[in-house]
This record gives sequence, C-alpha cells and structure tokens, in this order.
Amino acid sequence: MWFMILPFIPIVALVFQNLANLRTVLNYQAEVQDVQKQVVVAGDIAKLISQLQWERSEVAFYIFLNGTTVRSNLTTRFRKTDSWLNKIRHWPDRGLGNDSTFQTKSTFLERMQQFRSRISENGTHMYQVIEYYTTSNQVMLNYLTNEIKETKNSDVWRYLLAYKNLLRSVENFGISVVYGINYFGRGQITRPNHIEFIRKDTLGMEYFNSSMEFASNAEQQVEEIFKKLENLSYIENLRLKILLNEPQLPDMKESTSYFESMAALLEALRGTQTKLRLLIEETMRESISSANKQAWTAIGVVILVLFISPVIIFLTHKVTSTIGMYVKNLVEKADELKREKVKSDKLLLQMLPPSVLTELKQKRRPPATYFDQVSIYLSDIVGFTEISSKSTPLEVVCFLNSVYRLFDSRIEKFDVYKIETIGDGYLVASGVPTLNGNRHACEIASMALDLLACTPVVKVPRRPTESLQIRIGLHTGPVMAGVIGSKMPRYCLFGDTVNTASRMETTGEPLKIHMSMDMKLALEEIGGFFIEHRGTIEVKGKGNMDTYWLIGKISTGNTSEIVEIVRPYQFDTVDQFEYLDEFYHE
Repeated sequence: MWFMILPFIPIVALVFQNLANLRTVLNYQAEVQDVQKQVVVAGDIAKLISQLQWERSEVAFYIFLNGTTVRSNLTTRFRKTDSWLNKIRHWPDRGLGNDSTFQTKSTFLERMQQFRSRISENGTHMYQVIEYYTTSNQVMLNYLTNEIKETKNSDVWRYLLAYKNLLRSVENFGISVVYGINYFGRGQITRPNHIEFIRKDTLGMEYFNSSMEFASNAEQQVEEIFKKLENLSYIENLRLKILLNEPQLPDMKESTSYFESMAALLEALRGTQTKLRLLIEETMRESISSANKQAWTAIGVVILVLFISPVIIFLTHKVTSTIGMYVKNLVEKADELKREKVKSDKLLLQMLPPSVLTELKQKRRPPATYFDQVSIYLSDIVGFTEISSKSTPLEVVCFLNSVYRLFDSRIEKFDVYKIETIGDGYLVASGVPTLNGNRHACEIASMALDLLACTPVVKVPRRPTESLQIRIGLHTGPVMAGVIGSKMPRYCLFGDTVNTASRMETTGEPLKIHMSMDMKLALEEIGGFFIEHRGTIEVKGKGNMDTYWLIGKISTGNTSEIVEIVRPYQFDTVDQFEYLDEFYHE
C-alpha cells in the first residue's frame, strides 16, 4: 500500500509548488497595480511641484524687480498653480507629513493663498520666498521618495527614480536661479549666498546626471530637446560668471536675460519630465498586460500539471540536480571572486587615494585639483649610484625594499600621503589629497625628523660598517594634483613646489633636512621646531635662495632646548634575502 502512495507524494508536492508559483504571480500582479497607483500619485504630485517651482521663480523675480513687472502675470501664475492643485486625483490619505498645512488639499491651498496675500515688493524678502516654496517642495519630494519603492518591475522603478531625480534637479536649479538674478541685479552676492548657489547648482547637475543614468534610453530625447535651446552656451557663460562672483556693475537687463534663459532651460527639463512620464505610463501598460498574461499562464500550468505530473516529476528531478550543481559552482566562484576583489582593492588603495579610487570605480574621471598650500618631502640615498655599481641587482632590490618598507611603516603615524618612489627618490606630501588646514608643514617636518632618525638601522650592501645616509629637501606651496594615465593610473603632483623641493634635496647635505624660506615661515607660524639658518645659496633655475636646516623639535616650555631625536630602540632587521622572499610572496 505504501508503494502505491509514494508515487503520489511528488505529484502532490509539484501541484503545491505550482500553486505557490501562482500565488507569487498574483502577488506580482497586485504589486504592479500598486506601482500603477504610485505612478498616478507621483505624477499628480510631480505636476504640482513643477507649478510651485515656476511660481517660486516668478514671485522671486517680481520681488527682485521691486514690482516693476506686471502684477497680473503673477496672478495668472497663481491661477495656473491652483488649477493643477485642483486636478490632483489622489491626495495622500495621511497627508504629506506631520505638518497640518499638508493634511488636506484644501488646507494646503488655504495656507498658500495666505502666503501669497502677504507678497509685495516691500513686505517680502526674496529669500523668504525661497524658504516657503522650497519647504513645500521638499515635503512633497520626500513623500515621493518614500512612496517610490523597489519592485520586481525594475524598468518602472528605474524610470520613477529618474523622474524623481529630475524633479530634484529642476528644484535645485530653480533655487540657484534666484541667487543668479540677485548677482546680476546687484553686481555681487554675499559669500553665504555664493556658497548656496554653488551647492544648489552642483546638486542640480548631480541629480540630472543620476536621472539620465537611471533612464539611459531617454538620453537621445534629452539631446533633441537641448538642441532646440539656442542660448545654451550663453547660459553656461552666465553660470561661470556667478561661480566666479567677481564684482561688476548691476545690470538689470542682464539679470532679466539670465532669468528668461534659465526659464527656457528649466522648461526644457520639464519637457524631459513629460517624456519620462509618458515612458512610465507606457511601461506600466506593458507591465499590467504582462502580469495578466503571467497569471493566466500560471493557472494553465497548474491545470496542465494535474495531467502530466509524472513527466514533470521526472523533469523536475533532473532540473533540480542540474541547478544544484550549478548553484554550488556559482557560490564557489562568487566566493573566489570576492576574495580576489578584496585583494585587488587592497592593492589599488596602495596606488591611489580612496576618494580617487571611488571616482574611478564609478566610471568618472577624477578632475585635476588645485591645492593652495601643500608641504612636499623629497629624499634620495647618498651615493646610490656607487652602491648600485658595486652591488648585484638582487642586492640593490633587497636594499631598496628594506629602506622603503622601513619608511612606509614610519609615515603611517603622520597625516601624509606617499606619492611615489622613483629609483632611490622618496616623495611624500601633506595636505593632499585630504586638506588638513595649516598642519601640513608640521606633519611633513615631524615625519622628516622621524625618517632621518631611522636611517642608522639600515646597512649598506657590501659595507657592513656603513649605515644608510639620505638627503632631505622640504618646501611648501601650491600644487596641481590629478590622475595620470589609463592603463596604470597614478596620482601625481605638478607645479613649481615639487621642483623647489627637488632643488632643496639636491643642494642639501647628507643626514640633514634642507628647506626653503616658505617652509621655514610655515613652521614658525605653527611653532615647536628648531631651525638653523644655512644662508644664501645658488639654486639651479631659481637663482639665489635663502635656505635653512631643520634641526629638531623644541621641548615644551623652553624654546632654546632641542629635543633629542629619539631613534628607534628596536627594529626587526632580518636577512635581506628574507625581505625579498616576503616581498615577492606578497
């Protein structure tokens, strides 16, 4: 009897499995319908946000011009906004937040009309307008963010996110316009307003780029819309003027032209929003149709399984075995890939700064960056050419490896970044790529003293009685930093500051720290270092320069007493060939 029952067990299991699949399909169908509701609500709220953005720009412009524009134009804009508000089909049941202003559509309209009634060229400040409309738009954008959730229908989800980000892009650009017209109308804007303009302008561009990434197939439509804008280059020139914030004579005509040009640009972006909304609606129609088809197909499969269950059981067994093996192999490969990724990331972090590496991983080219004040350390090994000529290549590699391992372990105590090593040259900087205020000179000077103190522990090949001797040059000044190359990118520094540090090193003396006047002044401003005047020397390409020796740090409470450079009392020296073996195995 049991042998009669056993064959029916897998049949029943298969039936339940298909019933479960049918349930999943029905859940997906319900999810698609829920997303459709999200699209409707998001579309209505988004249209209202667009009208409020228009209203904010025109009200701010009206106030800025002291009411010289026709008030009826503003009244017309109010009526358009109210009309779109009345067209909203589904106001959120729980409102748009805890603020009673947004609990119902009528309450929101009433509060907004109260605010409008207080608008006048003398009674309302432009930035009060920004704050009111920006607060309202932010509440609605936050609502859209909370409502737009990830679904199995990834296309719709991506388009919704693209739509939301495009709204935020227009929102930030709209705020930046207010600061822009203020700049051209007044000739200059305050530093806080300038910073706010840069922040809003940057956020607008970031949200726009993010929107295009989520809706990559809409890029062609965006290009077609932008081609219709004849004054795009003119807008860019005006934008650069505001970014520079150089004082100029107030120009109401240029202010009006800027407002009208940005209004055309924002209208183009809203045209892109319309394209996205149509794309979302089309995708939703296809998704609903697909969900219905899947539901009917699942029902048919359940019925079919009842008739051909033995064959399905056999095929399921085969497929399950195959999938099990595939999943097992896939898991193993995934673990292996993860381990290799950790290794590669660790190696890359030794070659590039974390911030630069993040940009490269996101397929963005890190821009070259200008740093006002950076301190540079450059050293080389005294007599390295003679050491290399009298040593085997293997001994030279071991020697350099022992030196750089020692230096690398010591510089981790300081806020510095190792740029590169070229032969026996060792280049380190502070204040780049991460700014550290005015501490860069102190960090580099302290590190130089520490490295100089470590040199006696390294012995010169074939000269067991001689220790490592280095020349050190220090300089501080501006540099340009950026990533060079694509096959093997490197983070490099450029500028006269690097050249001057090199001149300080080449004109220095063994086991001494030679530095420029700029470095000396930077250290004196910080205090805590003992500096000795070397005198005026001839420097190639620089002429006569007044240079100094860095002797050590000054003890606390007594500016005349030099703290003795504390040399490491213990350093794990091993055979140079063991160094090399570990070097290659790493």
